[in-house]
Amino acid sequence: MERGAAAAVDSPRCQEECPIGTYGFQCTQKCDCQNGAKCYHVNGACMCDPGFKGIRCQERMCPEGLYGLKCHKKCPCNITNTLSCHPLSGECTCKAGSAGLYCNDTCPPGYYGEGCQLTCLCQNGADCGSVTGKCTCAPGFMGDDCSITCGAGTYGANCSSVCNCRNDGACSPVDGLCLCKEVNAVTVAMQMGAMPSLVIVAVLLGGQTNTAVALKPVIMQGLVDPETCISRKADRKHMVHYSFASPMAA
Repeated sequence: MERGAAAAVDSPRCQEECPIGTYGFQCTQKCDCQNGAKCYHVNGACMCDPGFKGIRCQERMCPEGLYGLKCHKKCPCNITNTLSCHPLSGECTCKAGSAGLYCNDTCPPGYYGEGCQLTCLCQNGADCGSVTGKCTCAPGFMGDDCSITCGAGTYGANCSSVCNCRNDGACSPVDGLCLCKEVNAVTVAMQMGAMPSLVIVAVLLGGQTNTAVALKPVIMQGLVDPETCISRKADRKHMVHYSFASPMAA
């Protein structure tokens, strides 16, 4: 068997060259060429692209930052965001997370990595890092891909804030706003000394009186602190009540 020929079952005469990146007897050796150079399948010798030299094609023909046949042109690439400037053409190879002809731009939304070819996996409005694709979750979410809602009792960025709701009030995972339970009108009326059998509760809203029949749960305007769901002391500024004698008592 010749050196540089693949030992393939369907190629008994060893006419196939080694796969790209390998060379030698039975193609067991790995090539070590750089800067896009091709590897000779027999002995692994590197065949450099124009503009490069060296055993492994690791050296530029022009000093860093210059390009052209006479190395007299200055590379136009953004140095901070650039991996290399081709010594012959001046073409910019951008670092991961950067894009554009001169590597002046970042990856468009939803993409990241080298050449901005990888798709972000972040959810729920999270930001995706243009270099590694790491997700920065929006308030109210957590997890590697921001798919998990904050657990009970927590909210905000990274779910790091603790809710301050009381009396079994639910807490918004986004901003911590308390969603208070309904207050029973009869319970509040009894606290003010009204008879529980026949009660009409009037809730004063902006100067207008809305009535609610007794035994029907209602949100009592002004009787619950919306930030903590802690009941305030009932007073006649927020509620008035009327007691009626039952027909049997008449």
